[in-house]
Amino acid sequence: ARVVGAAAGAAAVQRNPVRQPVGLRLAAGRRMGIFETGDMVGLDVTYGAMKAMYEETGEPRWYPPLLLRRKVKAGHLGRKTGKGWYEYNEDGSKK
Repeated sequence: ARVVGAAAGAAAVQRNPVRQPVGLRLAAGRRMGIFETGDMVGLDVTYGAMKAMYEETGEPRWYPPLLLRRKVKAGHLGRKTGKGWYEYNEDGSKK
């Protein structure tokens, strides 16, 4: 969750959440980057996990980033809603 939070913050600064997962996929040898994984899991689930960690530890590093909070509030929860970090077609493929 900490990596997701850090990447979400970085994406907000860059305004391009598409570029970052490519580097992470290549560096880690993963099929999906963290934003794609977040959309698959659900941004509400990520938000809930980070919020629970923050409430348990009180450590600011676990407080959900503003961009993530805004997406959850707007209902952009990932594949299940058709929009998260990416936009999706009805079949779940990226637009």
